[in-house]
Amino acid sequence: MSSADDDFVAVPGQASAAPVAGVDPTIGLAARLTPSTIHWSVLGLALPALLDQALQTLLLLSDMYLAGHLEHGKDMLAAVGMAGQLMMVISVLFTAIGVGAMALVARSIGAGDQEHANSIARQAMLLGVAVGTATAAAMVTMAPWVFHALGLRGDTLAAATTFCRIFMPGLCVGALMSMGGACLRGAGDTRGALMAAGLANIVNIAVAWTLVHGWMVLPVIDSHGFGGWRHMAPMGLRGIAIGTLSAYVVGGLFMLHLVRTGRRGIRVRFRPLDFQADLIGRIIRIGAFAGMESFIFACASTAIAAIVNHPPLGTADYSAFVLTVRVEAISYLPGFAFGIAGGALVGQSLGAGLPRQAGHCGWWAYAWGGLVMGLVGVVFVLWPERLIHLFLDSADSAEVAAKAVHMLRICGYVQPFLAMIMVFSGCLKGAGDTRYPFAITLVGVLLLRIPGTILAARAFRLGIVGVWLVMMSDLTLRGLAVALRFLHGGWKKVRV
Repeated sequence: MSSADDDFVAVPGQASAAPVAGVDPTIGLAARLTPSTIHWSVLGLALPALLDQALQTLLLLSDMYLAGHLEHGKDMLAAVGMAGQLMMVISVLFTAIGVGAMALVARSIGAGDQEHANSIARQAMLLGVAVGTATAAAMVTMAPWVFHALGLRGDTLAAATTFCRIFMPGLCVGALMSMGGACLRGAGDTRGALMAAGLANIVNIAVAWTLVHGWMVLPVIDSHGFGGWRHMAPMGLRGIAIGTLSAYVVGGLFMLHLVRTGRRGIRVRFRPLDFQADLIGRIIRIGAFAGMESFIFACASTAIAAIVNHPPLGTADYSAFVLTVRVEAISYLPGFAFGIAGGALVGQSLGAGLPRQAGHCGWWAYAWGGLVMGLVGVVFVLWPERLIHLFLDSADSAEVAAKAVHMLRICGYVQPFLAMIMVFSGCLKGAGDTRYPFAITLVGVLLLRIPGTILAARAFRLGIVGVWLVMMSDLTLRGLAVALRFLHGGWKKVRV
């Protein structure tokens, strides 16, 4: 029987068991962990990732706030919202590349092979730029047809097309921020991604608010020379789009600076068209299932929204559904953060030949994530009225508020299971085991979430609360399934 400390000794025959030329087995964070420091290492990686997620949420809220306060705010808000939905679908491509790159970088860093980690990062960023450029070109060309197919018409269609055509070219550079952030996380650095996201947010908010409100002051130059100063005319929706474009460009260039200097754990030297088919194939092979999982869940969410938005459910049901989903999203932030931290440490530990340490890292990630999300759940259960009333005037929408309160309270009870999905899925993806989370999501969506929603809404007419119970049941069962996969330990043998 091994002692507790034996869990943190390299396994013979694994990557770190014997010295390899050009390899430093101590460069990874996993090689420096001890039983008494794992929980603090998980927390240290998760906190910057949590702030990163919060900044992304703030960015979305800022754009939505500005759009909602423009002239014809309803049309502008719909345009920005639909562009955001479209970006969620497009982000599936970057998710696939990012998950594959993070898993491979973590394994390489754990094994002490810095050069291989750098090569993977270079290929991921080149592939991200190529995908971003192709996507931007396609969307700039096809935006009117895409938004028309999504149901937009008239002024809303025109506004969404304009908004998309202005900010989409930024994906060419913004892909660097997304891919670079994934690689840095795999190397055990979540602060670099936070720095890039923070800078992008500052730029976005500063540029968008300045241009939307016409706060920029420009010099007046005439035939007599300098003629004073004048305020630039407010740009409205175009100002929001330029702010988003600026954020993509600045964030991407800043991330490029970070990885070129090598100060954050990854050092990348770019060469024109330096695509390596073998590394790109490995990235795609691992990340493809993560991308498909995100795509399936996005499609399922859209389908459920459509079911809820049609009879026999009414407007109050749909409003309560949308409101609860937005408030519930607060709990996602710690789940994503601890999933990222757990995935990085699990991947590095496996690369270092420490599979039992990898298991400890995953369980500590869930311990922290489950604790934080459990506390959020307590708030949902005890004080749902106060949260709902922050977003809704109950005096005017008493029916919506009452339904949303019931739904949010139910959500509070399933937070530990939602934490299982988010944290353990992150750990499995960090290990390169992306097939099981994909299979679990596919089965849950096809066998329970969508058919259950249809039955609850139309066959049994259980109302929006009945639909919500079906969705929470799906979360509970999927959480248990992911936890069982992690407990089983088959992910420790996955080859990447």
